[in-house]
Amino acid sequence: MDSLLRVDQKRILKLVATEEAFHSLQEAIKIVKLESEIVSVNNALGRTLGEGIVAQSDIPSINRSAVDGYAVRSNETRNASAEKPLKLKIRGELFPANTTSGFRLQKGYTAYLGCGAPVPEGADAVIRIEETKRHGEELEVCCPIEKNKNVILIGEDVKRGTTVLNEGHVLRPQDIGQLAALRIKKVKATRKPRVAIVSVGDELTELENDDPSKIINNYALIISALASESGASSEIIGIASDRVSEIVERITKALNVAEIIITIGGCSVGIKDFVPDAVNAIGKPGVIVHGIKISPGKVTGFGILKGKPIFMLPGHVASTVAGFHLFVAPLIRLYSGSNIRAPEIIATANQDVKANSGMQLFLKVKVKKSNGRFIAEPIHGGSSSVSALINANGFTILKEGMHVKKGDELLVTLFSEKELKQI
Repeated sequence: MDSLLRVDQKRILKLVATEEAFHSLQEAIKIVKLESEIVSVNNALGRTLGEGIVAQSDIPSINRSAVDGYAVRSNETRNASAEKPLKLKIRGELFPANTTSGFRLQKGYTAYLGCGAPVPEGADAVIRIEETKRHGEELEVCCPIEKNKNVILIGEDVKRGTTVLNEGHVLRPQDIGQLAALRIKKVKATRKPRVAIVSVGDELTELENDDPSKIINNYALIISALASESGASSEIIGIASDRVSEIVERITKALNVAEIIITIGGCSVGIKDFVPDAVNAIGKPGVIVHGIKISPGKVTGFGILKGKPIFMLPGHVASTVAGFHLFVAPLIRLYSGSNIRAPEIIATANQDVKANSGMQLFLKVKVKKSNGRFIAEPIHGGSSSVSALINANGFTILKEGMHVKKGDELLVTLFSEKELKQI
C-alpha cells in the first residue's frame, strides 16, 4: 500500500478562467534567460539569436550586372539614338564565375556581361541586350544610359559594419540564406527550453509492448512533437503507475533534466488521480491552479516545484492538446525568447455551435478555402478520439455561453505554419 494515498474520494476543482490562470502562472515563475550555445547555420532555423550579427563584408563585394547586357561607359552613350547609334568594339565576355582581374574597359569598347557577372573596371553601366544591335564583334548602342544603370553596386544588399540581425531575432529561412551569403557558418543561439514528459496510468505501456490489454502511451508522443514544433527540446521520461511514490520519482527525475515539466493523466477528481498529491508531496509551492473554465481541458492544472512550472494535463487527448496550446506553448515561447506564434486567420463558420454557460469552448476546426475565403468546419468527436484531432487543423476559443451562427466569422489559430500552407 502506498503511504501517500489520498483518503478523500473526491477532489473539488476550483475553476478559473484561462486568462486568470496564465496570469497566475506568470506571477508564480521567474522566466530565466537560457544560456546560449553555438549552432551550425544549417541547423539554426527557428532558433533565437544570442548575439547580434554584424556584416564583416559587403554584399556584393564587387559591382555586378543586374541583367544580361553589355558593359559601357555611360558618358559615351549620351548622344546615342536609333538614328545615330554609338558603335563599340566587343572585347570579350564575362559571366558570374569570372573575375575582372586585368580586365579594364577602354574608351570605344564594350564587353558582354551575363546576369550577375562582374562589371569590369572602366565601365559604370550595363545596357540591356534588347537595347543594342550586334554585328559580329561590333555593337550598336541605340539609346543613352545613365551611370550605375543595371548595376548591383558594392554593398547594395549589405554594407560592411551594419547590423544585419539583432540579438533575440528568431531565424527564418531568408535569414539563414543571408548568414550563408555572409559566409557565417555558426551562430550563437539561445538554448532551446527543455520539456520533460511523464505519463501516468496503470493501463499504459510503451509502443514496443504488444500486450493488447494495455494502452499505448501515444499521447506522450503527441505532446513531445508539439513541444518540438513550438521550439523546445523534449524528453519522454516514461510511464508512472497510479502510485504517488512512483509519480513523485518520475517528476523528480524530470525536474533534474528540464525547465518545463508535463504530466499526462491522473489529474482529475477520481480516487486514483494522484498527480496533484505527488506535486504537493515534492515541495512548495506545489499546485497553484487546478481546474480551468474550458471544455475540453477542465481538469488541467499547474504548479511550481524548484522554481519550475509543472503542467498537469488531462488524460483525454482533446483535453491534453487544449492544455498544451493554452499554457505550455506560450510558456515555451517566453523561455526561448521567440516571437513566432502559430498563424491566426479569420474564417467563416459553416454551422451553428454554442459554448456552455460558465465554460469556454476549445473548439477544434477544419479550415478549408472556398472561393477565396477560409471556411471553418467544427470537428466533433469524443474527448479521447485521436482521429477527430487528425481531422482538425486548428482551433478557436468561444467565450462562455457564446453562440456562433453559420456565417459568423471566427478567429482561428492553426496548429502550425505547415497547416496554413496545406489549406
